[in-house]
Amino acid sequence: MRLWMIAAMLALAPAAPVLADNPALPSFEAGLWSGTITEQMNTPGQPQVAPDTRADAVCTGGTSIANDLVSEMKTTPDSPMNINQTGNVWNFTTSGPDPDGGTMQSKAVMTRLNATAFTMDGTMESPHTDGHMHVAYHWIGPCPAGVAPGTEGQMVNGKFVPGS
Repeated sequence: MRLWMIAAMLALAPAAPVLADNPALPSFEAGLWSGTITEQMNTPGQPQVAPDTRADAVCTGGTSIANDLVSEMKTTPDSPMNINQTGNVWNFTTSGPDPDGGTMQSKAVMTRLNATAFTMDGTMESPHTDGHMHVAYHWIGPCPAGVAPGTEGQMVNGKFVPGS
């Protein structure tokens, strides 16, 4: 499942399965989340790419938002993920083979502001590209009626629009 920016940050990485609920990950309110994602991907030797910022929204289960972020950081489904927590800050690191050769390394820091807000800053580096991202999300409330967890979209005029 692609969840906002990290898919672009790790565009070279194959899709990774969602981790089982991991007690080492922060928990968050289940429901509708909205936020902004700023990302930048660069290729060594090429002109610098301007950062891209966009709004995003997703309906999610309580821990699944953290599980999805961590899963999408993995360079391969079997890549080990190191998770370290200090207070309300989680550090994630993983590395694995880059599909274009060499090793890809991903690092991120997630700060749980409370059960309804978090930020995440991360980098991805390989011999072929590097990426940087900043994510800031906050909880809106329960998912709208009929919207299943995992549904992505955008907030438009205060309403969730799936798939937009």
